[in-house]
Amino acid sequence: MSSKKTISIKTALNKYELNPQQILAVEAIKNNKIVIIRGKAGVAKTFSAVYAALQLMYNKKIERIAITRPLIASEKIGTLPGDLSEKVDPFLYPIIEFFNKLGENGTNTFQSMSEDGKIRRAPLAFLRGQTIENEILIVDESQNLTPQQMLMVLTRIGKNGKIVITGDEGQSDLGLREHNGLDFAVALAEKVQEVIAVELTENMRDPLINEIVDKWQEVKEELLTE
Repeated sequence: MSSKKTISIKTALNKYELNPQQILAVEAIKNNKIVIIRGKAGVAKTFSAVYAALQLMYNKKIERIAITRPLIASEKIGTLPGDLSEKVDPFLYPIIEFFNKLGENGTNTFQSMSEDGKIRRAPLAFLRGQTIENEILIVDESQNLTPQQMLMVLTRIGKNGKIVITGDEGQSDLGLREHNGLDFAVALAEKVQEVIAVELTENMRDPLINEIVDKWQEVKEELLTE
């Protein structure tokens, strides 16, 4: 008999109390096919997406959760060894940690759900040709997607699928002068009724983050004009 502890998603949902903005974001995800959650650092964009996904799974609205993130690193770390999970998990770690925090299995929650087929890793390189059906796809750090990649992601939606896109336009690592994929998705939400954009503004980390973010652009402009 297996000794693996069964995960209680209901227990996970009872661990945290959401603020009003997070409640609106979760409700938007529950009631719409494609939702964009945007906001500055520390406003719980990814947390809200994971919470909503677990709630949908508990209520049997979806069968599986798929997660992806652009494989961009600011430092050169070389080619990572190992199988798919070993290669992509370092990039997915922030999302994985939210599953581990919410689940009653602690640090084993993500691994257990993955082994049970409730979560799958969905690298962007392999998404083309797929259809998001009976599952929810969480696309984290979407400001690092190109417009072409964002279009590819959005057009994966199936009749019974959901896509949640999270990101902060001010934290793009692309280094491009043109708009990134998140910019395009937010603009699209103004033209397509079924694409909903939600902005979170309440910082859930240290209050110092607010001052850093607010002053960063000011410092950047001063340095560029020297």
